[in-house]
Amino acid sequence: MVVGWTLELYFVLFARSLGTRTDFMARLWSYYAPADHAYFDRVTREEYGLESFHVFFTQWIHAWLIYAIVKRAVYRYSLQLAVGVCVTFSTCVYLLSKHLSGYVDMTQVTTANLVMLYGANAPWALGNFYLAWDAARAIHSRFATRAIHSRFAKR
Repeated sequence: MVVGWTLELYFVLFARSLGTRTDFMARLWSYYAPADHAYFDRVTREEYGLESFHVFFTQWIHAWLIYAIVKRAVYRYSLQLAVGVCVTFSTCVYLLSKHLSGYVDMTQVTTANLVMLYGANAPWALGNFYLAWDAARAIHSRFATRAIHSRFAKR
């Protein structure tokens, strides 16, 4: 959430002028540019829309999820599964689109740029995949326990 409401919010607010800015946050985005210029000086509607969605919608769902976890809310695992799947899916679609385009927005397809592209996005994909997997496991366990109890109750 910290990255979403700082670095990614900065991107959404200044996407149109990011390539001409010289402040600290713009320099951070410039380090990512060789891996994907669509997040620096060739911003497309796809990247702008994706980041806007995650900044203005997904981050609030993450905040709600943290609240649900702390309060041990009964809906916690359903919410966790939904947000985990959504973010994992969008990150994987983003990476797949980069791959299928032949990395058209990459300065040059090099190992360093590929590591930057996939490394910067791995925490989103893997972290949210873990959230989804953990929730699915907990939900499955709860249903399995109920199934066992209902079998014994019928006997």
